Amino acid sequence: MGGDEFIIILNVTNGREIEQIARRIHVSLQQSWNVRGYCLRTTTTIGVSIYPEDGESATSLLKNADDALYKGKREGKNNYILYQT
Repeated sequence: MGGDEFIIILNVTNGREIEQIARRIHVSLQQSWNVRGYCLRTTTTIGVSIYPEDGESATSLLKNADDALYKGKREGKNNYILYQT
């Protein structure tokens, strides 16, 4: 994990719901931040892996989420992407 990365673990089994949650997180992180009189905006790229389809161990799920994250960054950043084999 890098200094600007974090993990969210959800107990959700519905793929559509997972995508809706990723979208909501992405949108909420696009809000402006006011810090000491400065208006800051961030970009967010989210990589998603799903148990057990994308891995059965924490190690494989983290690796696959990281692979999805970097694929999202290569495709233009500021998005979310589900892991695909």
